[in-house]
Amino acid sequence: MDEEFETAVKQANYRAILTNQKEKLKEILQGQLIYSYNGGQFQIGSALFSEVLLYLDESRTQSTVLDMNLNPILISNLGAFYQDIRSQYTQAINKYSMELAKLKRSRQIETLVQLDLEDDEEE
Repeated sequence: MDEEFETAVKQANYRAILTNQKEKLKEILQGQLIYSYNGGQFQIGSALFSEVLLYLDESRTQSTVLDMNLNPILISNLGAFYQDIRSQYTQAINKYSMELAKLKRSRQIETLVQLDLEDDEEE
């Protein structure tokens, strides 16, 4: 009975640590999906992509876009802005995917705890 209890506790600890590590990865991803431009901060995602692509489809080269804090920010080169946010998004998602795969492969508590999930992006 003691061995079954110990196994259950280890499994519960593993699940708790795995959940914590996944949440940490999500927080890191959210931080990496913030793009600063011209004094504003933008949350990179489908809404921003859609808005910028709409302006580009209208053959605009510049436009004012609301940032995360609802501040109007002039984007003077929409094409370059779009390329920058696409690049940052792709890098962040790829890194998130690789780190998540590492977590899923980790079957030991010690391995989960030792994984380096720090946001080591140079700014």
